[in-house]
Amino acid sequence: MPKGVELSNYTMLFISEDNNFDLANLPTLWFSSLYWISGVLLNVKAITQGGKVILYPEFDEEMTCKLIQKYNVAVLFLSTSMINRFVRAGHAKNYSLPSLKIILGGGAIIKPKVQEELRSALPHVQILQGYGKYCYKILT
Repeated sequence: MPKGVELSNYTMLFISEDNNFDLANLPTLWFSSLYWISGVLLNVKAITQGGKVILYPEFDEEMTCKLIQKYNVAVLFLSTSMINRFVRAGHAKNYSLPSLKIILGGGAIIKPKVQEELRSALPHVQILQGYGKYCYKILT
């Protein structure tokens, strides 16, 4: 369910004008709905920067690998529970995913063991996590 969060007009303008996180040249995949703050932020960034975005209606571990491979996804945003499922399923080892450069995780802390397993499966990928009140700052 959505949280009762208000974003000021200034915040929305800041998000739309901030170019520290450039989606214009990085094909990006996420599963965030608009009631997640990440869904709002990523959609605003993609619209204002003209980003190439791949949206899929529901998270599936193997389909995520297929989408990354097919569309040369460079940035993947997943919630912590999705990252846990992605790692446990182990499909990443069955696909060629050299285009993937960054995995952004949000919503809660990614446990060290899961980070290690993810890093082992995708050693070329930078793993960034943000959670809580200031999670957007990881993107700036």
